[in-house]
Amino acid sequence: MDISEVSEYEGRVIAGPFRGGRLQEIEISMQKFGILCREDGMRATWERAPGGGYEVRAEGAGVRGYFVDDEGIEVSQSNLDAFIMEAVLPETDFNLRGVHQVAPDKMVAVSLRARHDGVSVVWTGSKALLSREDAPKVCPIGTPPMPIVGG
Repeated sequence: MDISEVSEYEGRVIAGPFRGGRLQEIEISMQKFGILCREDGMRATWERAPGGGYEVRAEGAGVRGYFVDDEGIEVSQSNLDAFIMEAVLPETDFNLRGVHQVAPDKMVAVSLRARHDGVSVVWTGSKALLSREDAPKVCPIGTPPMPIVGG
């Protein structure tokens, strides 16, 4: 995604598919593990995912391109893994894609895939700081983007 596609200091996140069934159960799981799509706590949009289940989408100010906790910090890996185990069917690819503009010419881009077998979760993908001037700089998953601005 080009930096010009995201308004200044805004972001987008799309994640799914979550289990089918009742949407309320997924939202309860998100609350249980302290997972938010927006740091302002406003409700995200839910849609039916292609192939079944649900996808969650959020866009605008307060969206960081990944899941955050109630303090606006990226959700801990242990909470995220526990949530995936509860809200995603085993042996199903779960995708988390997002962007967050952190400066006029820099954004964090997230493209992650999770899969679990009912015992453990395996993550693949990346989180990168993209800039017009520089080649992408990769930052570790779990690191909030703000400290790397200006890097």
